[in-house]
Amino acid sequence: LERVLVVLRNVLHAGGVDAAVNCGQDARDDPRICHERLIRCLLDAGLPRALVGLAANSAGCKHYSMHLLEILHLLLRHRNPAALAGGSAAVAFGGTYQLTGVTGVAGRPVVFHRDLNQLRDWSCDQDKTRRKVPKNRRLVVDDPRSTGAGGCDFEGGAAPITTSRVTEGLRDLCEALLARAFNPLMRRARQHLDSPSSQVGDETFYLWSVKFFFAYARHRPGGSRRPALHHLTAAFSLDSFGFVHRQIMTCAESANLERGANQAIWSRRLLLALSAYNQMFLVLSAAIALPSNSANKNGPADYETDPDWLAQVEESRALAREVLYLPEYRDAYPELLRSIQDRWAGLDLYREVLEGGFAMMRLMDRWARDGNLVQQRRKSRAKARRRRRQQGNKSAASKRKAAKQQQATVLTEEQRDDLWNSFGDALSQLVSAPPEGVEAEVNEAGLPRLFDPLAPEAEQAASAAGAVQRLLIDGRLAES
Repeated sequence: LERVLVVLRNVLHAGGVDAAVNCGQDARDDPRICHERLIRCLLDAGLPRALVGLAANSAGCKHYSMHLLEILHLLLRHRNPAALAGGSAAVAFGGTYQLTGVTGVAGRPVVFHRDLNQLRDWSCDQDKTRRKVPKNRRLVVDDPRSTGAGGCDFEGGAAPITTSRVTEGLRDLCEALLARAFNPLMRRARQHLDSPSSQVGDETFYLWSVKFFFAYARHRPGGSRRPALHHLTAAFSLDSFGFVHRQIMTCAESANLERGANQAIWSRRLLLALSAYNQMFLVLSAAIALPSNSANKNGPADYETDPDWLAQVEESRALAREVLYLPEYRDAYPELLRSIQDRWAGLDLYREVLEGGFAMMRLMDRWARDGNLVQQRRKSRAKARRRRRQQGNKSAASKRKAAKQQQATVLTEEQRDDLWNSFGDALSQLVSAPPEGVEAEVNEAGLPRLFDPLAPEAEQAASAAGAVQRLLIDGRLAES
């Protein structure tokens, strides 16, 4: 079985260009025709049923999960998941069209003389002579044949020449895989990636599968309002977010450290991991929407009261609460903007970073509008009450102490005479023979500490008299 899977993988990998010479004279001019014929033959031979059955089998999925993911990648790498889910084939017909909303020089609509599949990359400066830029200052041009770009692998990045028959066959393959085999396949693939037997580059097919099938599930009819989350359970968890986030950080760090061809490889892997990360956030944003807000206004919303759908919404909100609470997931896009460099990052990578950051902000905005909080600084009411009680006790104690001191300081004339008569003998003894060890405190100038030559004498005399009075009242005659 493993040899059959390896042969099938090699045929699909080489069927794009190398096998074009065996497909007839018309296929030599365009290798896409040969690849389309190869896929049609495999679909007619029952390949989708065999792949889905093998992926759904736990024993087969355990040993051949990475082979199956690679074969699926080679079958679907040229397809746009949004177009495949919607049932529209890629348009490869030429002609003349008018672009509404785009005004030309004469104030008339712009006339477009190219294929419709080239409309996305069209700009007014496309055919103009550009200023020559030094080689060391040029932006990195993304390789259209790279598996990480998510587009076509043929020369020039042209869309595949497909037919409705092939499109329907691949759509049936995706539907059957999501319904029966996606969760066990991704679960086994993740176990293989975490095991010591995994090889370098195996995570590429896992990331591509997350990117493609999440986008496919989101663009299915009704998928934007009700994505089939139960089909994506194995790759839609906090652990999966952490795995993809680690791949992004590893690829960005390696791209900054490497040089030459290795730098371009890590850049493509970073683009693929970031695309998968963005699709996970887009699905999460669509899943946490309230059923009442996502109902169809023209018809009854049968899933508003569906218990399975409500359970999926609650699980998605719990996942969103965990993802938005952790700072490493929220700060991934700002960190990438600071770390990526023009010498190895292409325009597609910048576009993915900006689109992902915008999707993150929309998710946080929707989360906040529903009355939820990302982070909340909670204050313990018991601690606040205890703190106020302690402060009140301290203030009451200080007030009582001040009142006692004031009562002790204020004396009547008779009390002062009695107190002075009681100190008479002790003062006479201190004046005649001061006690040992008691000396007057002086400052650096040799003057008593109570005297300050720079301050007014009247103020010093009043303060000194008050100090002597307090010491006498306290009974500290020697210090006075």
